[in-house]
Amino acid sequence: MAKKGLSGIALARQRNTMGKNYTSPEITDRFIEGLLGRLREGTEPPEGRIAIGVYHQKYYTLDRDGYVWGVNGEKIKYLSLPRKKAPRVRIHKLIKDPSTGEIINKEVEINVLKLMEKEFGPYFPGYSKARLHPDEYMLIPADDNWENLSWKNLVFVPKKEYRELGTKKAFVKMFFELCPGLTDQEVAEKTGVSRVHVWRVRKELESDGLLKPQLFEQVSSVLGFNVTSLHVRDYEYFMNNGADKTNLEIAKELFPEEAGKATTNAAKKLLTAPIVRIKKRLIEKGVLEESPLQKYREQVLELLENKEVNQLTNQQIAEMFGLKKEQVDNLSRTLISKKKGSV
Repeated sequence: MAKKGLSGIALARQRNTMGKNYTSPEITDRFIEGLLGRLREGTEPPEGRIAIGVYHQKYYTLDRDGYVWGVNGEKIKYLSLPRKKAPRVRIHKLIKDPSTGEIINKEVEINVLKLMEKEFGPYFPGYSKARLHPDEYMLIPADDNWENLSWKNLVFVPKKEYRELGTKKAFVKMFFELCPGLTDQEVAEKTGVSRVHVWRVRKELESDGLLKPQLFEQVSSVLGFNVTSLHVRDYEYFMNNGADKTNLEIAKELFPEEAGKATTNAAKKLLTAPIVRIKKRLIEKGVLEESPLQKYREQVLELLENKEVNQLTNQQIAEMFGLKKEQVDNLSRTLISKKKGSV
């Protein structure tokens, strides 16, 4: 029988020695720590600072937002070092000189990401898998911003997957650097990377001044007709946000003033016409995926036409296809206006 007052780890060790198979204390420790890690994973770490070094009886500390604080309470700036993504900081330590035996003051460089993994690792998403396979996982900022090492922004990801994504990005960049005149479609075909990903890399290079903007030519080559600034605006919206919203909702976002004045059905149709045209062309080209409303439009219209028979409300029809009630309401109004026009 287990003795009273034993710690959780000691109790686990004792239980492991009761059976036929003996488990070493080290394995049990790792099991217990892993279990505790799974319980904390994805939760908020406690506030406050953790001591990471001492200098003249004062402490260097780390907080959960990824900041290192000096012995006098000052925030230490990150170092930007070539060929090193993760930020570093420099702190002072008193160490013994192995050759003379004297205590000397030495400045050392510390990897802040490694500190966050050591002190707060069990709280980050993916920790339980990373603990089981430490060589296959790595800790990274979720938004790829290496200046933001807050606990909210850190996640464990498979190394292979991360490196493949990074390689694709580098591959696309190489094509743009070697052949800046290539269209997004040509780069996508040569690299095997999706057009949307190629477009995002292009935008990044253009914003960094590494590539001359060729936006009108690019959009025109995709859509197959000469474009205006309004077409470009619609195109950029779809590339960034997809096609989940209705045409009218998109028009209200892009052109709020004009949308406010469009009160009649004819005015709304005129406002959304360019959006409809560009969306249709992008779907035909395979650049954009159809929204649920476009996929199920005919089935929804059929149910609306037979409402007297099926007795379904607009809300029920919307739920059947994963749509918003407002979307079904709009189709219902369109159907009613068509019937009135045919009378």
